[in-house]
Amino acid sequence: MATTVRARGTLGAEMKRRAQLSKAEAVRQADKVADRARELAPKKTGELAESIQVSQIIDLGEGLWRIEISALAPHAAALERGSGIHAEADPRRPGIVAKPYMILPVNRQMLAFVWPGAPDKIKETAQSFPLVVLPWVEHPGVRGTGYLRQALRENTTRTWSQIVVVMA
Repeated sequence: MATTVRARGTLGAEMKRRAQLSKAEAVRQADKVADRARELAPKKTGELAESIQVSQIIDLGEGLWRIEISALAPHAAALERGSGIHAEADPRRPGIVAKPYMILPVNRQMLAFVWPGAPDKIKETAQSFPLVVLPWVEHPGVRGTGYLRQALRENTTRTWSQIVVVMA
């Protein structure tokens, strides 16, 4: 099951006293954040950047808009907040300690992958280095890049309030 990364914000809260924010302006600002998130997203395959979209724009009345920007790729959450030992604490699950995780072969009996920076112990046993063949791997995880939060921070003005990054 994929984890979706969503950024939610309320537009127009600071402008409430001055003028109402039009839907066109809300859409323009949401698109600006989504475009920047696509630029910042790691691009090994491009799947993550392509999955970023403005998923909801809800009129809250009085010039307020709830905006939701989603990254739908299966690895979106891991690249936003990290995984394994690099994962940020999840406030919804206090006390859960991040740890390395096992990767097992699915369609074959062994995993085969290129690992140029392998430790000497692995290099010595690999017959066709940098190609490594192993029955399983204990992966430490990946560091999060915060691409979505950075896009929000860079495009945050006084018109944004209640910005939250949600893992759903």
